[in-house]
Amino acid sequence: MNRIFGILFFILSVLSGFGQSDLSSVYRFLTVPTSAYSASLGGAPIVSADSSINFIADNPALLKPELDQQVGLNFTNLHPGVNMGMVAWGYDLKDLGFVGVGLQYMNYGEMDRIDQFGNDMGTFNGGDYALIIGWSQPLMKNLRLGASVKGIYSKIDRYDALAAAFDAALTYHNPDLQLTVSLMAKNIGNQIETYVEGEHEPLPQDYQFGIAKGLEHAPFRFSVVAHRLHDFDLLLTNSNTVTPNNTDLPPEEIETDYIRKDAEKIMRHLIFAVEFIPSKRISARVGYNYYRRSTMKMIDKGGMVGFSLGASVLIKGFHIEYARASYHLAGATNHISVRTNLGRFFE
Repeated sequence: MNRIFGILFFILSVLSGFGQSDLSSVYRFLTVPTSAYSASLGGAPIVSADSSINFIADNPALLKPELDQQVGLNFTNLHPGVNMGMVAWGYDLKDLGFVGVGLQYMNYGEMDRIDQFGNDMGTFNGGDYALIIGWSQPLMKNLRLGASVKGIYSKIDRYDALAAAFDAALTYHNPDLQLTVSLMAKNIGNQIETYVEGEHEPLPQDYQFGIAKGLEHAPFRFSVVAHRLHDFDLLLTNSNTVTPNNTDLPPEEIETDYIRKDAEKIMRHLIFAVEFIPSKRISARVGYNYYRRSTMKMIDKGGMVGFSLGASVLIKGFHIEYARASYHLAGATNHISVRTNLGRFFE
């Protein structure tokens, strides 16, 4: 028990010691959901009761022995010419714990190089990459510790940068109560080599706490995740609040002119999700990211911004997942994931 409290103290100490706003951080691709399952739950599935090797990018404490030899392939089209993905694989080391390896990337495609005078100087490419090695180990009944290390590389035209980071998490899962609770610190680290010599930039650190609860007599599971706990005030300054120039709404109805600012600050930390799981072969889910909606919607029109939808089906040993997440009225992202166990092909 002293060991458990020591780990909790360590994670909370990290949380308080590294707290900062990440609006100016680099390697933002680390905050984009890598799998369809992650995207469908609003982007932070740290309290899932499912089994997926893709959790290596979300919460290493969710990795467990039944994922031995599972491989996951993930692809996301963010914008014409811009895509991202991840391939992951896991192996059970028995008494030494479970280990997983993931390679995450974001490809920005080909872009025009224009100088300060507007002259066409040809094209260039850019991309971000992260090699993730995750590990998990049970501490006691229903409680697992997880940790991962990340080597991060970024190259944009002739500029490149290198960084190292780690994640640490504790997850409690009680199958009898259908209850899952997680505490996590993500992307804790520093740049090793910078884009510009001497100019170090912060990583997109995040500290999360989540709870998920299934119903005893109905195939539903509800979850809520609090993210960016190190930065309480997530309100952004909007120059249109005082003198609106792109809406006919009166000032009291403008999105950033809040009557209850403390309540708004709390809500911006929360991500809500509902899963419908009628059987082990099919499931569906809906997520709602309040921060995403409040910062990305138009002042006088919200649409489906902040909402995400997804579904999964198991066909002959292949888990096929799809999700659609709305970040802005301009469009939504489509996520596709496929998982299977490689061991069954070599039996």
